[in-house]
Amino acid sequence: MVSKNRKIFFFSLSVLVVFALFTVSIVLQKSGAKKDDMSVDNAQEIYMSDYDQFWKLLRKEFPLYDYYNAEGMADELYYKYKNTVLNSNMDDVAFENILRDICRSFENNCHLDVLSKDMYLKYINGLLFESEVFPVQTKEILYSHDLNEMYSDNADEKNDTVKDLDDNIIFTYYEETETLVIKIRSFDHIYEDADAYKISNAKEKYKSVKNIVIDVTGNTGGSTSYWVNNIVKPFGGHYEYISEEIIVDNETNKRAYPDYFSDSFAIEPVYMFTKRFEKKVIIDSPITEWSEKKKWVLIDTACISASDEFASFCQKSDWAYLLGYTTRGNGIGETPLLFKLDNTGIIISISGISGYNKDGTLNCLYGTFPDYPSIKGETPLETYKRIQKEDCDEVHSRTGR
Repeated sequence: MVSKNRKIFFFSLSVLVVFALFTVSIVLQKSGAKKDDMSVDNAQEIYMSDYDQFWKLLRKEFPLYDYYNAEGMADELYYKYKNTVLNSNMDDVAFENILRDICRSFENNCHLDVLSKDMYLKYINGLLFESEVFPVQTKEILYSHDLNEMYSDNADEKNDTVKDLDDNIIFTYYEETETLVIKIRSFDHIYEDADAYKISNAKEKYKSVKNIVIDVTGNTGGSTSYWVNNIVKPFGGHYEYISEEIIVDNETNKRAYPDYFSDSFAIEPVYMFTKRFEKKVIIDSPITEWSEKKKWVLIDTACISASDEFASFCQKSDWAYLLGYTTRGNGIGETPLLFKLDNTGIIISISGISGYNKDGTLNCLYGTFPDYPSIKGETPLETYKRIQKEDCDEVHSRTGR
């Protein structure tokens, strides 16, 4: 009797388990279907909301919006890609690509771009190593809990951006012209300490050189502190100049850069919502025997951000002659601010500050021009070797220095 009851019990229990599993399966299927249906129904609304938020950011934060829209270019882009968002099966990747295409249409000027995973990790590393000073807004976004999944696992992958520290800087000595060429591939802060040690050793090894060539061709930037502490200061001297810059006059920049809106800066309207101000740039270090050596900097079209900033400094302070090709610009100003789209969690970078070149042109539009341009097909290093054979008076007449 007990055995029979036990069988009945287990049979009943099995039926209940099967029924429960079946019920749960049905509920999950319905739940999944409901989620899918909701995703399909609301995808357009979600992506269009972020799309409109992106364009509001451009109109409010992008210094060159009115410049590009003078003939309706921005409006055309808005409606062109709006139709794509509305009439396509969107996912985050497709939406991200649309935003990137729009940023490229604005030539990525003023650092306008979708923040990549690699750049996100560089920002995180900048915070961890305290190599950059970020406004509170930027820190809040970097550590936001609802970022797009492309930025996930940053804690585990933060060292993935660290390359071989032996590859970043190369020294080559040319005996015939008594020239030391220092090739620097990146100004990323991760290289700063290791490269500082190497530069110090090179100064001891090559004391007799007459010419110092800093080759930053192909260098797409990094940290200001790299070139200040590793290039300018080690060779000594006092350098200062006035930097003329423009800033978008809005609450975002007033919170991020309150000093630029204080009475100590002579800020004045330029056009629309952009204002102009001046600030003094000073780099000072003890004068040494290296201070008087002739310096040359090789640049090309890949130079942007911090490497363009270094080129601009060289030209405005007379620290070195620039040889090669016009840079991509975007070196004058501050580290770009970050903005997060509400639904997708995609981060947009925009710099609300730009500046003028020595000749009065806008740096973000025209880049930094070389003092001595390369001939078509000639590398900047070949340009240097060529002008070493020319009369120094001719170099002076071309550059005015």
